[in-house]
Amino acid sequence: MGNDSNSRISRIDWQGTRTTFLNYLPSTVTSAAAGSGVTGMADVTFVGNTLYGLSSGGGCSHGVSDIPNGIIKSTGTGTWKLIADYSQFLISHPPANLSTDYTADGNPWSMVKVGNDLYIAEPNQQVIDRISYITGEIQRMIDLSKTYPSLTHWIGPTSIIYHNGCLYFGTLTSFPLVQGAATVYKLSLDGHLSLFATGFTAIMGIAFDNQNRLYVLENTVGAPGPSPNLGDIVRLDPSGKRHVLISGLNLPTAITFGPDGRLYISGSGIGAPGTGQILQLSFKCEAVGSDNYAASN
Repeated sequence: MGNDSNSRISRIDWQGTRTTFLNYLPSTVTSAAAGSGVTGMADVTFVGNTLYGLSSGGGCSHGVSDIPNGIIKSTGTGTWKLIADYSQFLISHPPANLSTDYTADGNPWSMVKVGNDLYIAEPNQQVIDRISYITGEIQRMIDLSKTYPSLTHWIGPTSIIYHNGCLYFGTLTSFPLVQGAATVYKLSLDGHLSLFATGFTAIMGIAFDNQNRLYVLENTVGAPGPSPNLGDIVRLDPSGKRHVLISGLNLPTAITFGPDGRLYISGSGIGAPGTGQILQLSFKCEAVGSDNYAASN
């Protein structure tokens, strides 16, 4: 069931106050049998002071026939416009191997800006695509369903980031969740794919700090499907050593470093509308080298 105006983009100030930045964006709700999951705007980024958003709740297959999935741009007056029709591109460029729950409009999860382009991770169809935010042109970068024989099963690329000249993205893996089967891949801008780190479960977010350490957000560990209070964040050091920084997170869906150097987490990102949280992960003690962490709203 879809709605063409039931999603929004919020702005959170440093005191934790939420205000609506853009409103009346498309969203969809899955059936009760599928968990009644709500999908709307998937990600945002800024180019200068202009906000761009990635829509994941639009298109006919989501019950929103008049607004496709794609890239929207804030006009600066509280309104927005569509600058790239991602639904149409996905429909005309289907993956080589369709998933059992194939959705024609896709379920784009995240994006990252590199130069004049936005790189999109789309888990349903297992593709990484490049969209120019200037012209709206869309190009297929990689189809994970066919690129390597070992990747012909569904892995679901979710979070995508840019670090030291390359793209990195995490995967979800099939359902029921396969413990330890989620992977972080490295993807060069010319399309070369390589494995970077594995042994994770249900990756929803990744980030690097200024010491080249990788942070991996696992949505659910130890259960066959998304479950409350089983999320965690694992830090992978360049040496290969792993640290579980925090556990017991409730259905987290994204992480990013803020300008203050602290890690911010989208908590309760799966569930009833209005239950979402922004958590801040910081040192209990600000001493350099401390591995004691605390999360707060």
